[in-house]
Amino acid sequence: MLDRELRPNDRTVDVAIRRIRRHFESHPETPNLITTIHGEGYRFIGEVEQESQ
Repeated sequence: MLDRELRPNDRTVDVAIRRIRRHFESHPETPNLITTIHGEGYRFIGEVEQESQ
């Protein structure tokens, strides 16, 4: 994904999640689709609807 080495304090993923939240969440400041697991990462908790064929 990236052409550079990630460092422990790199904020690249945090910035990407913030942008995704701004696009998909009704209220990005209180997320309902992607939650933060402190010290671990992120978890998608939204419902997934299967597309009918």
